[in-house]
Amino acid sequence: MKKKVNNKKKRKMDVFNKYLLVKKIVGSKALPVAIGASIVFIICLFGWIPGLTFLNLFEIDVVLSVGLVTVITWIIAFIEKFINRRIEERIKLNGNYDDHIKKYNKENIFESNGKKYPLVELSDNVKKVNAFISNDITYNLDPVIVHYMSELMNAHKTSKFKNKVIYRVDHLSVDNECVNVNLSLSDMYKTLLTNRVMDFEIHDHITVREVFEPGPKLNTFENSKLCNGLGFNFIIKTMDNYYALVKKTGKNPTSKFKFNTCSSTLTTHFNDDDHDYLGVLKQLSYNALITNFNYPKDKEKYKEILEEDIRYLGLIRNLIEGGKPELCYELSLHINKDELLDLFNHMSNKVNKDRGNKEIIVFKKDEYEIKEYNKVKFKSKEKEEGLPLVSIYILEKLKND
Repeated sequence: MKKKVNNKKKRKMDVFNKYLLVKKIVGSKALPVAIGASIVFIICLFGWIPGLTFLNLFEIDVVLSVGLVTVITWIIAFIEKFINRRIEERIKLNGNYDDHIKKYNKENIFESNGKKYPLVELSDNVKKVNAFISNDITYNLDPVIVHYMSELMNAHKTSKFKNKVIYRVDHLSVDNECVNVNLSLSDMYKTLLTNRVMDFEIHDHITVREVFEPGPKLNTFENSKLCNGLGFNFIIKTMDNYYALVKKTGKNPTSKFKFNTCSSTLTTHFNDDDHDYLGVLKQLSYNALITNFNYPKDKEKYKEILEEDIRYLGLIRNLIEGGKPELCYELSLHINKDELLDLFNHMSNKVNKDRGNKEIIVFKKDEYEIKEYNKVKFKSKEKEEGLPLVSIYILEKLKND
């Protein structure tokens, strides 16, 4: 079995290395010459431009020359963007589970159904979360991060994002069935410059991980130099007991081309009437429904989300993202599977693309199997699907219910 798993990892690395090789070729000086020569050869061979032959090739006028250069530049830019979108996340974050499990070997690594995952479960049985917000405290980036800011932000060049205020975890404690968390102000850019780019090489094998979270234990939230924005993750459940995930496009900073739960980072934008934690949860889950499933923007629909509809699944630190804290929930809707699919399918292609959505999958608890190395086999899919670590954790929790 171990040999089979290793072969899977080897094939995964082979694909990644092939993309890197093609990227090097695309970036070489010889490629534009080769493409240009090929285009001219084809034009001459088929006689697409009257009077142009191999004999008078060097008499090509300026307009044609400029046209050729424009076409070649566009082709190279298109190929480079295509490749970058497929390797960007692997360059920013090392997705190899074993690497992180070995690096953080002094942590209490989460294990489920005989499989280990690079995360630390802080609590799986919580009835209450107390959030204490300090709006007068702002997280500042470490000078090392500031120095390499341009390089780190450039690692996200094929992603689409905008800056917004979020809340950072400064302190977190679990007392019996209660989580107490102290929060301060930060912003999305600071997440992209720290937790979301842990393994990008900024200079001679220097990475954010090796400087700030080298292992074998994570820093406490008080001592951490990373942004550590508090993440919320919701798996949607319909009235007829179907679960839903949405596949993301290549525009997303993380989880590119993967099925994912509804995820959100805690921000300051909530309804004025909702200052309690339940109100925050309702607002976050409702916004996630609008973004991912085209849920109606209606006050009555918002009021339909009740306290008993939101079930706590766990609180974790994601080792791949340097110990970023994530709260995980199951959100039960008052609609069935077909109604949810109708909402998603009636969202225009443009809106879906703008929101980073590509495809939806619905399934019951007995219609998926978690394989080795972040893969899930859904009954409705011929091939195994790669899922983000937090989504895998949530599916493991559902299996264990």
